[in-house]
Amino acid sequence: MQIPLLLLLAALFGCSAGISAPEADCPAENRSSVTPTDALTTILSDPTMQGDTGNWTETLERVIKVIESNATLRQAMLNETAELGFSSALGQVLKGIGYDFPCSPFKLAQPATSVHALTPADVQVVGAIGDSISAGSGIHAFTPLGIVLSFRGSVFSIGADLNYRWIPTLPNILLKYNPNLRGYAKGVLKKSRGFDVAVPGAKSEDMLKQAYDLIQRMKADPTVDYQNDWKVITLFIGGNDLCAYCKNPRYYAAEMYTANIKRALDLLHSEVPRAFVNVVNVLDVSQIKELNRGLACTVLHYFECRCGAFKQPTEELRQIVLEYQGNLSALVSSGVYDTRDDFTVVLQPFLEKTVLPKNRCGKPDLAYFAPDCFHLSGLGNARAAQALWNNMIEPVGAKRTDWHIGEPIECLSPEQPYFYTNKNSNK
Repeated sequence: MQIPLLLLLAALFGCSAGISAPEADCPAENRSSVTPTDALTTILSDPTMQGDTGNWTETLERVIKVIESNATLRQAMLNETAELGFSSALGQVLKGIGYDFPCSPFKLAQPATSVHALTPADVQVVGAIGDSISAGSGIHAFTPLGIVLSFRGSVFSIGADLNYRWIPTLPNILLKYNPNLRGYAKGVLKKSRGFDVAVPGAKSEDMLKQAYDLIQRMKADPTVDYQNDWKVITLFIGGNDLCAYCKNPRYYAAEMYTANIKRALDLLHSEVPRAFVNVVNVLDVSQIKELNRGLACTVLHYFECRCGAFKQPTEELRQIVLEYQGNLSALVSSGVYDTRDDFTVVLQPFLEKTVLPKNRCGKPDLAYFAPDCFHLSGLGNARAAQALWNNMIEPVGAKRTDWHIGEPIECLSPEQPYFYTNKNSNK
């Protein structure tokens, strides 16, 4: 169990965030005496900020060190964070609020011999490649200062902290069908990351290396029967490409993005036996402008997603998002990865048309986000996990392209037991 560790982190970072807390009085934004412009001026003028590191984590660590060293700026951000409605999965545990799993796990008499007849009970290994979302950046952070921590054990696609009731994730669902599942991440320690090879700040160009790293880790693990174990691998990437698009439109064009992912998928296709690969299509990052709320979020967005939050016209960026989504869909549906019975790639589109959830005040509900209003919180990851699972058991061509607040989790049955693929879906 990871609760003691989370409690330690809560003590370190301050338990100011509750669970799904509504903004009781719909507070006005930017009530701090420190404006985002003032804060950015202070941060960017600090000597430690000179020179581009080219590394997402290192840049954010520099920013946070400047904030921590400036008492006025630090206190302004902490005060503001306490007033906004951020969420915490830890808060859910402490208050005894959990998620029910409505499905009845089952196991067929005969194990799968084809990826097109793969059931949850057949899955023995999970893996993930991607960026800071798949690395769990800030999931249980209580203040913006905790954004650089990677809470991999709570990531929707690869984490397995606690169990489904408290931390809904894809592995925590699969564990109900096969308690001997391997590869999932636990907690925050590097040694317990399992087969989560995602790197904060990664872009599509990094997917080939991550795919190679994942293959090597699986081959080297003595608990994995590399040739015979069925594997579910989830790839989710593209947000950072879009966030950098305005800096170099040609380099971050949809064609380049898709080509980068193709190289990674080609490697997996040629090197990994018995694999079901989820490709999660990219979210519309133009919505980040709506999340420029308050001091901390506005300041951090300058470093996390400048193009989306400030520079790129919204409609122009939305068009680029559609090109990313369309090109990736075309690649996955082309049939190039459906040449064997033991390997397939399936597009899971649950984020394509997802819009920011709103609170009762009509503003983006920050309970779904970490305290930087960019990364997903525990609640956001829970919803993403449920939506990913639902997509996996919906036929290709009939998959939902958005997630709805409170949507029920779907169930397989012995009568319809298989994950849907391009080949076994009734189109």
